[in-house]
Amino acid sequence: CLKSGELNEISTSDVATSQQIHDFVIKHKIPIFGEITGKTFMEYTNQEDKKGLVWVLVDHLKDNFIEEVMKIKEDVEAVANNFKDYSFTYTNVIQNKAPVEGILGVSNFPAVVVQQKSKEQQHTKSFLLAQNITKADLNEFMVNIESDQAKRYIKSDPVPYNNDYENLRVVVGSTLENEVFNKEKDVLLLIHAQWCGHSKEFMPEYKEMAKLVKKIGLSDSLVIASMDGGSNDSGVCFFFVFDLGFFF
Repeated sequence: CLKSGELNEISTSDVATSQQIHDFVIKHKIPIFGEITGKTFMEYTNQEDKKGLVWVLVDHLKDNFIEEVMKIKEDVEAVANNFKDYSFTYTNVIQNKAPVEGILGVSNFPAVVVQQKSKEQQHTKSFLLAQNITKADLNEFMVNIESDQAKRYIKSDPVPYNNDYENLRVVVGSTLENEVFNKEKDVLLLIHAQWCGHSKEFMPEYKEMAKLVKKIGLSDSLVIASMDGGSNDSGVCFFFVFDLGFFF
């Protein structure tokens, strides 16, 4: 069975069972360098045998997406063959602008984002290569990730200018460690999401609590803070649900 970029052989010496055929098809149905769309997204993210996803994001116009992908296809497949524990992908960054920015926090292209799963597969680490994509640079990038030499990329909103609006401290990905892990004050941090209905319902109550903390004179020792978990990552702790409070 020949698939783009790699050769898979099926032995005919033994008669394969239906389960063996099924397992083989599931394992090899995803190409070595394939497109992520709304239909294929879950297929890529649910691969338990992979260490993570490599998003190869080309800079393209509305009408030349495939043309730009084909320019780097051979180089990417060569690197993908060296790192078969990862799924190498591409996606249309114009049609999928909102998901790419929301999931990866990237809006400038070309770029490569690697989402590496933890050993327990409970969270991911992200790494960013923000430059033109060449075989040598992509291979070096992957080598550095595998050897723990790559700097982790933290998705983050801009640091807010007014950071005590309504007595609520706004934390973003790039300020989380300094803002929250503060030995001088205790911090109550709410992880929320702009699109979450429960977050929208709860946020007014949370702001009222922040006002109360200031009113009764506890703001010198207790910080009431919030962070949008949809647009910010954490480099020091991990969260999986929204409307989740942490006390530090």
